[in-house]
Amino acid sequence: MDKYNRWHRWQERLHNLLKSGNEVAYVPPVGDIDVGENLADNAISLISYAACADPQLLLNETLTAASHNISMLALAALVANAPDQFLNRISTKEEIHEVLIHRDPDQLLEFIEYLKNRVFGKGFGSRPQKMVRRTMEHWSLQTLQRYASVYPKSLYALLRLVHPRYKNSKGQVVQKLLNSPIQ
Repeated sequence: MDKYNRWHRWQERLHNLLKSGNEVAYVPPVGDIDVGENLADNAISLISYAACADPQLLLNETLTAASHNISMLALAALVANAPDQFLNRISTKEEIHEVLIHRDPDQLLEFIEYLKNRVFGKGFGSRPQKMVRRTMEHWSLQTLQRYASVYPKSLYALLRLVHPRYKNSKGQVVQKLLNSPIQ
């Protein structure tokens, strides 16, 4: 199989995985990917490979992903494996913010757990902490209030992990949550 066809097949597999959450087990791996026996290992290997080989493609596919769970996995792989020069670009930071801003506290915690557990090698360092903090600080007052009532445990955990800075009305919502007993 020539290089173009392998590349096209690789892109197609990534697109299908992020769009539907399904991975085709019988498609042979590309490059140095060491795939495991099950679909989860194949998916993680494919996403990790994408983060290294073409981080912009992975980010673009993540932006349009329908499956929130897969998109958080893909974003964690991107943050852990993409080159620093890619992650330091302002446009990359904005696109990552666009993925995170539409996620609820449970999904943000999932992203953090992938990194804390070092699923992709790197942990939950200052870069991903700043990404999540920025996302939380950009939530509107109404969004923050809704998350405090619908996801109190997850929001509480996020507040303790990333320490967003809130003032005025948002600060009052957070203080109320932090001072209330969480069941």
